[in-house]
Amino acid sequence: MAVEIKAYYEAGVRRFWVGGAIGVDTWAAEIILELKQQEAYRDIELFVAIPFPGYDAKFDAKQKARCRDILKGCMGSVIVSPNYSADAYRKRNYYMVDNANCLLAVYDSNKKIRSSTGMTVDYAQKRGMPMRFIHPDTANAFS
Repeated sequence: MAVEIKAYYEAGVRRFWVGGAIGVDTWAAEIILELKQQEAYRDIELFVAIPFPGYDAKFDAKQKARCRDILKGCMGSVIVSPNYSADAYRKRNYYMVDNANCLLAVYDSNKKIRSSTGMTVDYAQKRGMPMRFIHPDTANAFS
């Protein structure tokens, strides 16, 4: 993930969005914040799209602390929906795509399972957005 984020940075991308979820979102956010501590990446920006207030209510204490640290270190955050709805996560994902120029996702394009990442990728493809993927099993990057 760090290699791909650096490659996007070298290509001119400075602003990165994550969705605040446990897993890849947290991992990517922590990598970006770590890069920001290095002189070469001082102008990298992290933003967090939050689906709704309290989305993290069921996170354990360690994950909540990680989320707090990410929110403290990021440039800003947006709460996409005022409260929970069946559509809140989709709105969050679409918000990130609508505010981006490219997509980097941990994703297996060969698996045809319904997932939030898959729906986000489909939406970005419909918009003609350039995309790069990291395979979840092999960590190989591909377009």
